[in-house]
Amino acid sequence: MKHSLSSLGFACAFILSYSLQADPGAKYTSLWHTGPNTILDTNVNVQGFGGLINIPSAHSIGYGELHWTYSTLTDNGAYRSGESDGLYQKGHNLAFTASPFPGLEASIRNSGGTWDEGSDLQANIKYQATFIPKDWFALAAGYQDIGGITNHLDSYFVAASKDVGPFRFTVGTGKRQSTRSGYARRYEGGFYGVQYQPFEWLEFQAENDGVNQAAAIQFKTPKSWLWDQAQIYGSIITGDYDAGTGNDKVFFQVGLRANLIQGLDAQLDKPSTDMQQMRSGLEPFFVDKDYGDYVPGDYGVSGNTPTIVDFAHSQHFDKNVVAITRLKNALADHGFEDVWVGARDTRLYVRIENAIYNRNQFDAIGVALGITASYTPSYITDVDFTLSRYEVPTFRVASTREKLVEFYAGRSLYPEFVALTPRDRKDVLVDWVGGDHSPWFTPRIKFTPVLPNFIGTELGQADINLSVRANMHMPLWKGGEIYVEYDVNLAESEDFELGGPFWKYRQPTGLKNVFLRQTMQLPYNIYVSGGVGVSKQQWREEHNIATFQAGWQSMDGRHRLSYHYGYLQSRISEGQDRYIYTGEYRYYLPKFDVSMYVEGGQFWRGDRGYKVGFSKALGDATMSVFFSETDVSIKGVGFSIPLGSRKNMAPSQHGYQVRMAERWHYALATSSYKGTNRIFVNMALRPGYLAQMQGRYFNFDRLSIAHLNKALPRLRLAYKEFVIDQFKVNLD
Repeated sequence: MKHSLSSLGFACAFILSYSLQADPGAKYTSLWHTGPNTILDTNVNVQGFGGLINIPSAHSIGYGELHWTYSTLTDNGAYRSGESDGLYQKGHNLAFTASPFPGLEASIRNSGGTWDEGSDLQANIKYQATFIPKDWFALAAGYQDIGGITNHLDSYFVAASKDVGPFRFTVGTGKRQSTRSGYARRYEGGFYGVQYQPFEWLEFQAENDGVNQAAAIQFKTPKSWLWDQAQIYGSIITGDYDAGTGNDKVFFQVGLRANLIQGLDAQLDKPSTDMQQMRSGLEPFFVDKDYGDYVPGDYGVSGNTPTIVDFAHSQHFDKNVVAITRLKNALADHGFEDVWVGARDTRLYVRIENAIYNRNQFDAIGVALGITASYTPSYITDVDFTLSRYEVPTFRVASTREKLVEFYAGRSLYPEFVALTPRDRKDVLVDWVGGDHSPWFTPRIKFTPVLPNFIGTELGQADINLSVRANMHMPLWKGGEIYVEYDVNLAESEDFELGGPFWKYRQPTGLKNVFLRQTMQLPYNIYVSGGVGVSKQQWREEHNIATFQAGWQSMDGRHRLSYHYGYLQSRISEGQDRYIYTGEYRYYLPKFDVSMYVEGGQFWRGDRGYKVGFSKALGDATMSVFFSETDVSIKGVGFSIPLGSRKNMAPSQHGYQVRMAERWHYALATSSYKGTNRIFVNMALRPGYLAQMQGRYFNFDRLSIAHLNKALPRLRLAYKEFVIDQFKVNLD
């Protein structure tokens, strides 16, 4: 312990002497880089929590942040060798930590000795009390290694932190639940630590975790290097870490801190409109930071874009046609498909199909309504807007022209949209002009990574198979399309190779899916979709498939009911036919942008039961937690992140489209079965070909008035970025 005390003492002395020699005022000013957040950054530690080296601080990572971390410091090897005296050892730690709600951290961490040995997968959670004023102190509680079978690190803790200038002081205590020997009983003896961040790119840390003492120096890239959307950090660590020899060792950690609410107005350590909307009406619960208030900008609806000359109120058809033709041309020139504009008396009707803003259809709605507000003559009093997919109307809202112009001019926060039942264009008797850019027989190709993997098994710490999937879909007629998926296998770990334990789960190079699908709208806002095709799920699982989906959503978008059916006829003589039939109910809570769902029935493997989940939208990303109980109990967390750019090439202008997929989904879960920790694959699974209608037609279950009203700042920002700013560029 002599060496450890000298290391910690030297680190603390260095930090204090450095701070005393510096000009406090100058350092404090240069340090004020995080805006409304606390002065110090909060990054993820070795254990997967926001904190120092091994101990957590009472500050959580920022709302909407995602951290990937890797470190060589672990205590996972102790229970295998049986030679540990409670000190730490060299190994491999991988952690994924995210904040889906203000103050909340959820993480999955995998720790092991060597890559080809077994490892331990842990789920962690921490909550910072956001109702404590920022000038007081921060208080948090957490639980490490929730659920599962092994529970080697099962423990809980409470921590308090106080920021004083560029310093953060942390104290806390906890309790170790697991009785397994060979592990450091971290937290139990009380823990404490200090952080000092003199510059944006540099931080010093020293701690006592209740058993061991450590010091670290952490380097960070300036956030401006990655457009204030991400930051890379790395630490050099030393302390009581040599398993009985008494000699200090050196370890390192690297991490990526990213903003999930990217591509919008949100940046690292700065207020986001998403948070400001959530906080509205709940101010007493969010006082740990200065979240600011949303103030819309004036984007010059009538000044920065080429606005048509207003016509006096007239019943003459020729003037009506001139006005709506100019609006139709503006929408078509922007790249929208199947553009129709019509008018009856003083009501304007606008119908478009969007194939250029695929990450989120609200970008398309924001751009189209902004153009409409800019081009619509003054005699129009009401605007009726419909979004369609292959001539199937999917979403319809209305507002007055005056409120729409006020909204885009920044003089009003709410355009007061009214949700209406989508109607087929032929059922609306108005003077239509348009039909530009028919979508038929225009191929659209998108690429996405596919990553079958097994993390934290007895066979290895991480087994991965990396493939790229090309998806080509082409509209044929109203509601009809064909799509084909082809995989290219790029790389795989040893256990995915021929003869390996995971070989049958790899995604080989070859055809994955071929489907012909028909979607249509029925009365009472019901949509149905049927399809036939061929699919290869995994080795010796090839089927001819017939599918049916049906869905209903309430007008406000809060409630959704859906049904999924699939008949899978094996294409292999000794293969197994399969039946899928599930019903699902989803409830959406707009205040927190959270969806809750429950699904029950028979899933792909023939396992019967139910699945419950919660998902939180973070811009174009989502965070989710889920639990399923079929033949096996499964608990997990997942996330979806957007791929590619917000705006893609216009198929109407090129005759085809090539782009990245809208999003990439990844999940980690632990399973239990009769007290064992066996590996189970594809349990509680509803394949992607039984989720196409919600994804392709309904904006990944976000196409509703409730979601639209949460995205109002985005509508204005999309119009500014893709119309006004682009118009200025063209003028230059």
